[in-house]
Amino acid sequence: SPTDDKILDYAWRYSEKAEIELDEELKNVVMEALRKAVSELLESRKKEGEALKKDLSERIRRIEEIVSILDRKKEEFKERIKERVIERAKALNLPEEHPTVLNELMFLLEKYDVNEEVQRLKAHIERFNKLLESEGEVGKKLEFLAQEMHREITTLGNKIPDFSEYTVEVKAEIDKIKQQAANVE
Repeated sequence: SPTDDKILDYAWRYSEKAEIELDEELKNVVMEALRKAVSELLESRKKEGEALKKDLSERIRRIEEIVSILDRKKEEFKERIKERVIERAKALNLPEEHPTVLNELMFLLEKYDVNEEVQRLKAHIERFNKLLESEGEVGKKLEFLAQEMHREITTLGNKIPDFSEYTVEVKAEIDKIKQQAANVE
């Protein structure tokens, strides 16, 4: 972010190249007005940056809460799968340990396994939070992480449609993050 002195130095050099003659008193008035305007601009940008950071922090915190819920619910979902497979096995008079029952159970548990997506989401959230606290230009990196989170939550939602209520909310928060991140330097 440019400093007062850098902006004033540039403005002064430009005026020298343009060969503008100013008496000393007028020069001081102009410089003071410029200094004040630049200071107000930088203060305004700082406040806007703080507001953006607060908004992004709240949104990523909400996503983190939902991911924690999904992490718990994925275990409940696995238990429901096991119960359904065992019920079907009993209806067919097959013991739970029957190879067909075990194969079906393993197939379904693997098909609906979203642990990888949940872990990636957690990693992206952690990285996002670190970027929010870092100095320098982070806007593009935040946008990229938002895109990656969107990809993971979409995959998770495709694997377990029962979680659509949560995935829709996460996607809405991610879309808002993308819009805000575009305004971050």
